[in-house]
Amino acid sequence: MIIAHGHPDFSRGGAEQAAYDEFRTLQQVPGVEPFLLARAPLHMGHGGTPFSVHREPGEYLFHSDMGDYFRLSQPIKHMVWSGFRRFLEHLKPDVVHFHHYMQLGVELLSEARRTLPQAQILLTLHEFWALCHREGLMVRTNQQLCEESSPRRCHQCFPEYSPEDFLLRQRFIQAHLAGVDHFIAPSEFLRQRYIQWGLPADRLHMIENGQAFALHAADDRPGSRPAHNFAFFGQINRWKGLDVLLEAMRIVLERRPEDAPLPMLNVHGANLEHQAPEVRQAIEAKLEALQPHVQFHGPYRKEDLQTLMDGIGWVIVPSIWWENSPLVIQEAFSLGRPVIAANIGGMAEKVRHNVDGLHFRARDPAALASTLEQALDDPALWPRLRAGIRPPPDIRTQVAQVLRLTGVPAASP
Repeated sequence: MIIAHGHPDFSRGGAEQAAYDEFRTLQQVPGVEPFLLARAPLHMGHGGTPFSVHREPGEYLFHSDMGDYFRLSQPIKHMVWSGFRRFLEHLKPDVVHFHHYMQLGVELLSEARRTLPQAQILLTLHEFWALCHREGLMVRTNQQLCEESSPRRCHQCFPEYSPEDFLLRQRFIQAHLAGVDHFIAPSEFLRQRYIQWGLPADRLHMIENGQAFALHAADDRPGSRPAHNFAFFGQINRWKGLDVLLEAMRIVLERRPEDAPLPMLNVHGANLEHQAPEVRQAIEAKLEALQPHVQFHGPYRKEDLQTLMDGIGWVIVPSIWWENSPLVIQEAFSLGRPVIAANIGGMAEKVRHNVDGLHFRARDPAALASTLEQALDDPALWPRLRAGIRPPPDIRTQVAQVLRLTGVPAASP
């Protein structure tokens, strides 16, 4: 049983897609009968139980809203102790693989352990929610990057909660995680953070998310000058660093010699309209001021990536928080595109500096501008880094690793 905090039909986040891709891949494995339980909003229509059947065989929805974001707790207890327990008793899975606890509640982990004492329970940790009350970002309220989670430091960010409150929060969450047999971290950076927080190292395994959608190296159109063309792909919010990238482009354009080639930046991203007014207005103003050298294209579909990256040389990942294992890096490498990434967290881990991409000092537009100029002015750099790209793992490799972890006898996908 795969359990996720959302379904891609309703929520297109990376963790939701990773869970769904695993479910669909397991459907092709002889000897495995997979089920998917994905959270859907409580207000969506359903019958007298919190569960409903979705469109694919073996797909179910769990209609739930969490409510308690401090303890990551499910406030409607009968959903856990009655509805979820009966659901598990009905299907009796040998393996329960949680891809999240947000919007579900950490109590579901303990209930799965109690109801299915012989089952293997797995939890993939997609980010830092258990460690950080600030949306799992590990960024302090003064905007500094946070190096560790502790009751004292968390109280400094949220003085309305005492250090004792944060200690009890940590113990509450860890108590519900205690019944998990294996934790999966998609990056070594995230794995080390959770070990530092208190999870047992011998039960925490690094397994990178695999690509489910087949992508092949994009062709370079004649005359497209890929080494001079940059692109941003992903969600647009204050943490993804698009404002840092736009400021870096302004610096580059301002000091570029008259006879030097000018860069072009294509921005492909969703949810700009949903950001806080000050964030949205600042980005919109920069986008307008930098035309025609910066073009905003709005949301995109993964199916269109092949076409969108034709003629693009570099993919830029300028996030101002740690990140874990950004899917856009895998997508860029699958399409044969070097990545320019901030030098922190999962980004620095996934991009090998001067091998398949370049690092720049995180949060520093001037440092990114210098890196963009390096990419523009060294004609040998782009082909060399492109040749250094290793294909990222596909979903079948990931699922095979998970199956080996559980010890459930099954053929490889």
